[in-house]
Amino acid sequence: MFKVHKTEYVNKTFRMPRELVQELESVAQQKDVSLNQLVTQCCQYALDHLDTEALYAYSKDEPVGRNAGWKPHESLLESSDILHLVFLDQPSVWAVERRDDRRLMGSVGLITDSARQYGSARSLGYALGVDYWGQGYMTEAVRAVLRFGFEQMALDLISATCYPDNPASRRVLEKCGFAYEGTLHRAELLYNGEIKDHLHFYLTHEAAAQAGL
Repeated sequence: MFKVHKTEYVNKTFRMPRELVQELESVAQQKDVSLNQLVTQCCQYALDHLDTEALYAYSKDEPVGRNAGWKPHESLLESSDILHLVFLDQPSVWAVERRDDRRLMGSVGLITDSARQYGSARSLGYALGVDYWGQGYMTEAVRAVLRFGFEQMALDLISATCYPDNPASRRVLEKCGFAYEGTLHRAELLYNGEIKDHLHFYLTHEAAAQAGL
């Protein structure tokens, strides 16, 4: 049944710079909309794209892309597409936010483990903005995701890989109880033509429980 939804408005007073108001009035006149409608649409657009801008802010950095294996993002549009493809459409990929101000710092998730052909195994992946390296954020996030994977998803094993020239990522895995299981040589062709090895790690449910994770 078709329903008409009534928008509820609230009266609030906001202070804005005179120049900004004049510019908004000019745009509203050009677009033949009221100033109130234009401001409402601008605010909604800003809210809808906060996550995209935060994702782009750290994903455009070359060191982040190099360690995660992706080409640094080149535009907000690219980040928006990846936000929907990788994050919003994946039930077990999460944003990593700073607790005090909820600022987006990175991402962490459990995805299909292509090397293990059974349903109770997943592969851990993560990326963190350069400004937050070396502060323990990702170790904390990974431990939370491991608990969720073993307790809520009933996983038997979680694997992970990192590049040999990324010792910080290896330290995160080792601090979280992962065991090294070998190197796959010349495993990945990167966007820049470089071919890299993969260091492989794994953690079983039993080992995680024994470690108190």
